[in-house]
This record gives sequence, structure tokens and C-alpha cells, in this order.
Amino acid sequence: DEVILFEPYYGYHVATLESIGCKIKFIRTTPPSYEIDFEELKSAISTDTKAILICNPSNPSGKVYTKEELEKFSEIINENDLLLFSDEMYEHFIYDGLEFNSALSIEGLKERTVVISGFSKIYSITGWRLGYAITSKEVVDAASAFNDLVYVCPPAPLQQGILKGLNELPKSYYTDVAKEHQEKRDKFIKALNEAGLKAEYVKGAYYVLADISKLHGADDKEKVVTLLEKTGIATVPARAFYQDSEGISLARFCFSKKEAELDEAIERLGRV
Repeated sequence: DEVILFEPYYGYHVATLESIGCKIKFIRTTPPSYEIDFEELKSAISTDTKAILICNPSNPSGKVYTKEELEKFSEIINENDLLLFSDEMYEHFIYDGLEFNSALSIEGLKERTVVISGFSKIYSITGWRLGYAITSKEVVDAASAFNDLVYVCPPAPLQQGILKGLNELPKSYYTDVAKEHQEKRDKFIKALNEAGLKAEYVKGAYYVLADISKLHGADDKEKVVTLLEKTGIATVPARAFYQDSEGISLARFCFSKKEAELDEAIERLGRV
């Protein structure tokens, strides 16, 4: 079976698909908007294709899919009898007044979508993994049978903690998280651009791909090492998000940090 995935991608998506023997067909999207070429997508579908996978909002690009884009996915998926896997882990991290549109909000996708999400990001417990899927009973039953063999369940105390958050946190908690991260986004991306590491103001999630061309090094890996040595700031090179990163001088930065740490990073960027 074959799954179509868009570059830049989240590495765990690739690792998971490869671990179960899926073939992956990659379609590249490019900055600043990382728009999907739907004609290219149509031509990439083969008789082996069983699903399309998206990350919305995207880690690492920060792209937020519009309702119109999701409608186009719906047409293609229904025409070709496919499934859509939609990783919506960062649904609450949306900026500039944009509205988050889940794949499940599209009528034509409701019976053909597996939404994947979790609580580790929104509750800032990134080392405590507790996720969930929303999909048809048929898929849930199959996934549950597999999950029971390889994972069983997350620790009971973690489940109790998540339940307390769901029951007691007000709606304002979720909107405040977006506001706080937009402020962090604004000042950190401003600092990146001032340091000559060109970056666009992402619309979602809390990562940004910045142009590191000005840094010394033969490739993206050497350039991020240069940045680490000069500033102590660790980033992830483009090769983690592309099958072939040759000629791509990008690195992923994360701005979901405590204010003092973010301010320190901004000060250190002045050394570039």
C-alpha cells in the first residue's frame, strides 16, 4: 500500500509508515505559503495509493489548511476511494485571527478521515504521550486491536491528569495559549529576520523554518552546527523534513519556550 505525504513533513509520520511497510510518495511544497499543487497530487495517485496524510497546522512549516483546500482534498479522496489521515495536534495554536478547520468539518471527509491528535502540546506536557483518534468504528476497532499488542494503554495517572484538565480548564485557557504563542512568534521571528535568517510569520503550530544560507557550512547540517557553536541555539536541519534536502538551506526553530529562555535566545541571535 502507498500513502502520499507532503514535504516538509514530520519525521515520525515517515518512520511510522515505513515501520509497517507502507510505500511513501512525497510531494514537495515550498515556502513561503507551502501551497498544495492539487494537479500534481492527482497525477501522483496510483492504483497502490490508499491514503493521503496531512499535518494541520503543520509541523514544521506552520501551514494552516483552509476550508477550500480541505474541500479539494475531499473531491480527490472521494473520486479515488482514499482515506485522509489528518494530524491535528496543533489545532489550538492558530494565529492572526485565522479559524481552524478540522478535516471532520468537511461533509465529504467525515466518513473517510482519521483525525489524530493528543494532549501533550496544548497542556505543555510534551514528554507525557497521550493521544487519540477520531474516525469510523471500523478503523477504531482495527487500530485498537493493533494498539493492544504494541502499547496497551498510557499510564493511568496521566489519564487522570488529562481528565482533570478537560473537566476543569475554561475555554479561555485554549484561546490564551494561542494569544501567548502569537506574541512569542512575533518577537522571535522578528529577531530571526533582524539576524539575517529570513523567516515568514507562520500561521499555526509553534515552529518556524528559517533560511540559514548566511551561516558558514557546506550544507544544512554544517550550518546548524555553526549556529550552535556561535550562539548555543540548537535547531533541526532541513534534512529531517525532506527526502532530498540538497540545496535547501533551512532549519526549524521552536518558539514555544519560557519568556526568559526566548529572550535569551533572541539576544544570542545577535551574535550571528
